[in-house]
Amino acid sequence: MASFRAFWNSPMGPKTTHFWGPVANWGFVAAGLADMKKPPEMISGNMTGAMCIYSALFMRFAWMVQPRNYLLFACHASNETVQLYQFSRWARAEGSSPGVWCLKKLLQLTSSTRKLGLILIGHTLCNENI
Repeated sequence: MASFRAFWNSPMGPKTTHFWGPVANWGFVAAGLADMKKPPEMISGNMTGAMCIYSALFMRFAWMVQPRNYLLFACHASNETVQLYQFSRWARAEGSSPGVWCLKKLLQLTSSTRKLGLILIGHTLCNENI
C-alpha cells in the first residue's frame, strides 16, 4: 500500500500530465502497428516522416526533462521504431531507398525554411540502415 501511495503522489504519477500524456501517446504506436497490415501504397510519406521527427524530438525531451520521464521516452522510442519501419516500407514501394528519399526531401525543405536543425535531425534519422 505504501508503494502504491508513493507512486500515486510521485511527480510522474497518475495525478500528472507526465503520466497521462505518454499513456495517450501509446495510441500512435497502436495505430502504427495496425497500419503494418495495410499495403505500402496507403502510407503517407510526409506524415510518416513528420511522425519520425516528432518522436525523435520528444525522446530527447523525455530524456532531458527533470525528473526523467521514462514512460514518455519508451512511448516515443516505440513510435520511432514503428514509424521508421513504415517509412522504409513506403520508400521501397516508391522505388527508392529511404535514405535517398529523405535527403532529397530535406534539401527541398531546407531551401525554403533555412533551418540547420532540420538537416541535423534528418541526417540522424535518415540513414541507409533503416
